[in-house]
Amino acid sequence: MTPRRATFSIFVINGAMIGTWVAHIPWLQDHLGVSKSTLGLCLLCMAAGALISMPVTGQILSRRSSASVTRATTLAFCLMLPLPLLATSPYMLAAILFVFGASTGAMDVAMNAHGVGIQTRL
Repeated sequence: MTPRRATFSIFVINGAMIGTWVAHIPWLQDHLGVSKSTLGLCLLCMAAGALISMPVTGQILSRRSSASVTRATTLAFCLMLPLPLLATSPYMLAAILFVFGASTGAMDVAMNAHGVGIQTRL
């Protein structure tokens, strides 16, 4: 697979993963029996995880290749997908979403850095 197609595939995987997760939010709210405000706070934990992991990933990218970091973060993100659906309480959901957000934030930075590298080479 060419680097351009591989990078495109990573962006597709990221979009499909986010779309799959978002489609399950109403089910998760019903499953846990939480209010919209409680669910909103749990989702805020996802954003907090992403905000923390993004600069850390940038530091990692200064020492490692964008391709290897992209592969590792994509694997982590894919493995995290089913975990929010296994939450049994709002606290557990918040903790899982924090890590889930960190993995998606790391993947976002890594895949964009890799995309810039591919674009520069082309």
